[in-house]
Amino acid sequence: MGFDCEEEVCQIKGCGHRSRTRKERCEHTKKGAKAPFGMGRILEDGQKIYVDNPKGVFNDISDVPIGADRIAQSLRKVGSLGDNSDEVVCGAQLAEEVYKIATLSSATKIAIAHKCSRMEKRIGCVGFVPDKETVRITKKVAGLLREVEPGTMFSELALTGSVLGFRDFFKLAIGENYPEVAAFVDLAEPHCRQLFSNIVDDPDRLSTVACNSTYDCFKSANRVLDDFGRAQLAAEFSIDPDIAVERLTKQAIGSSSFLPSPLAAPTAPELYLLNEYAAYKLAALEGVPMELSDPVVMTAVMTL
Repeated sequence: MGFDCEEEVCQIKGCGHRSRTRKERCEHTKKGAKAPFGMGRILEDGQKIYVDNPKGVFNDISDVPIGADRIAQSLRKVGSLGDNSDEVVCGAQLAEEVYKIATLSSATKIAIAHKCSRMEKRIGCVGFVPDKETVRITKKVAGLLREVEPGTMFSELALTGSVLGFRDFFKLAIGENYPEVAAFVDLAEPHCRQLFSNIVDDPDRLSTVACNSTYDCFKSANRVLDDFGRAQLAAEFSIDPDIAVERLTKQAIGSSSFLPSPLAAPTAPELYLLNEYAAYKLAALEGVPMELSDPVVMTAVMTL
């Protein structure tokens, strides 16, 4: 644990094969080795088949501000996997097959997802959405944003304090091909009412969403929009309570589109869209230059 191994050395007498990955292992230690060989087995002369890790770097960091490590929160017998009970599963293989390694960013997103979930349950997340034909991002602004790399585009959105609504996110991300997925967006949209509440109840889904770095903001990115363009985005999508509360109030009073409760569980295409939007929203909340206080998170989850 906490040790990066440069290479491993087979300990069978006369072998000494060195490998940097499991694919490079010799016939004695590779996965599926023919009898009598195989990791962990003992030969007739008493030799045990194993590898030595002679070189490496210790990299343990014990300061864990957010307890998001799935391994630390579960117990499991790991003596073997699969039907062949004689096969010993090494730690590297076990990690690949069972767990995803969490980064600091994904741990932060998991914490944000839980906060969004609590806020959804507190306010009931009854949402009013603009009419489908409402244009909230002008063609000029959308065109400028699509010209740059995704990390720069999402950084620009975050710097204005903006979090896009479900439909607007896909319109911007997909562009002129949006009509091809519009029907699925319509079917998936009602599930946004309890988006994060449903996600945090499914650990595998939460891990998948939190580990999705597609929509992460570049830490340093060139400016894309002028002040007028940024002001347009902020007016429509800012989660600053001073701006958002007035907008959401007008939206609730003037909108004819009340977001209904979903009638059935989402299908695979709908679930994909919901997960992608959730991944975007977590990345946006991680990137906005403001404290994620309760009022800010509340306006974020109500921005549909």
